[in-house]
Amino acid sequence: LAEGAALARLAGLYAHRGRTDEAEAASRRALELLSALPASRELGHAQVVQATLRVRARDNAEAVRWGRRALATAERFGDAELAVRAHCRIAAGQLLLDVPEAEAHLAAARRLVVEAGLRRVMALPYLTSASVAVERFRFARAREALDEGLATCREHDLDSNALYLRALSALTDVFPGDWRAATAAADDIL
Repeated sequence: LAEGAALARLAGLYAHRGRTDEAEAASRRALELLSALPASRELGHAQVVQATLRVRARDNAEAVRWGRRALATAERFGDAELAVRAHCRIAAGQLLLDVPEAEAHLAAARRLVVEAGLRRVMALPYLTSASVAVERFRFARAREALDEGLATCREHDLDSNALYLRALSALTDVFPGDWRAATAAADDIL
């Protein structure tokens, strides 16, 4: 159990550092080890890491499938933070596939973070929505999600999450060519 959990965490760290091959290998091994044991929160974490990797690889149908597995595991164990992460991975895959159900997953994630007081992942539903909207060149939707996310960060004093959202806000201004707004947002971060 401990080895599988450590490999899932390692896969997530590799992914955040752009080391995709190592992330994929660690994730596969974690799932192999944890799937051979009784279901656990650790398996749910490994499943959500795999969903994250699938979103990043734009294997969106698989991202949704792994996200649903993680959500079922989270619900089985009453793990609200894991459920939030799973809802956001499902939503990301579905948004990229133009599946309307994605908004219900984002709403469920937003509701869960408030109900369970999950400060650590409070901005994740907004970040998910905004980052996919930017990628899809849906800047009005991105701006809406960013504004809501930044308001949430201000309300709950989430400075590190706000920095990421503000950086994405600058990017949102760059794409349509609003250089003044992008420069102002970037200067605000620095």
